[in-house]
Amino acid sequence: MVIKKTNKLNRKQIKDVMQLIEECRSVEPTMIAPVLTNEGNFDPELPNMFLCEEQGYLISYVSIFMPSPYYGEVVAFTSPAARKRGYFMKTWLEALNVLGPHIEEMEIMFLTDGNSPSALATLQALEMHYEYSEYVLAKDIERKDWDFRITVKELDPNNIKDSNAIFMLHTNIFPDGRSETLTFMESTKLPGTQNFLAIGPEGKPVGLFHMTLDGDRVFLFGVGVLPEYQGKGYAKQMVQLAQNMCDDEFTAIGVQVSSLNEEAMGLYRSCGFREVNRLDYWYDEM
Repeated sequence: MVIKKTNKLNRKQIKDVMQLIEECRSVEPTMIAPVLTNEGNFDPELPNMFLCEEQGYLISYVSIFMPSPYYGEVVAFTSPAARKRGYFMKTWLEALNVLGPHIEEMEIMFLTDGNSPSALATLQALEMHYEYSEYVLAKDIERKDWDFRITVKELDPNNIKDSNAIFMLHTNIFPDGRSETLTFMESTKLPGTQNFLAIGPEGKPVGLFHMTLDGDRVFLFGVGVLPEYQGKGYAKQMVQLAQNMCDDEFTAIGVQVSSLNEEAMGLYRSCGFREVNRLDYWYDEM
């Protein structure tokens, strides 16, 4: 058995990973996907992909998406014919050994999509703990001629003043911890992301929302209204205004909502969003 580490897969390795994923999907309908690149990682030099091979065949693949020094997401695939033989665990322990001090302060979450009984059994056998689920909701974009009570101003997260504004508004709107807030701030700087300040009829900021590209659809995230302006319909106005702002080439819009946020789930369902996928988050108390 050989475990290889890399921050860039070569052509053969990509082919081997894709074949492994298809092999797994032939026995379980999981649609979750691992990362195949280091793009978006806080340190592109760190190895984030680990390949466990036996006699030249890829048996297990572990990928880690690390958008900040404080947070990482793990997705793994192991050949159905080689499960319950410790390949995943050996690969994961090698990843921990390689990354070492780089992830000492990092919150590590293991992702599944609820469609793999084998993944669930593995996480439970390793005594990992379920934290929450993130639901991916989507709908066809509807551009409406509403009487909007808000206007928007685009903010540049690379500008100190705008970055501070995003940070302060996000802190006042969402009860996130330090690591979550810092991770969120990194996401506002990713390519293709736009960040908008929502301004109310009195000319004062009432909230924030953010848009990025997700394949052939627009993805909406970080929609929030300051506490003193909640309950006035501003969140629904931001969701609709975001749809109106989408380029004509995009026909669908998606959001990701935590199972812990029942209020947001109700908002998006009232706007016509429906569940298309989900991610379950598990953690290991090491």
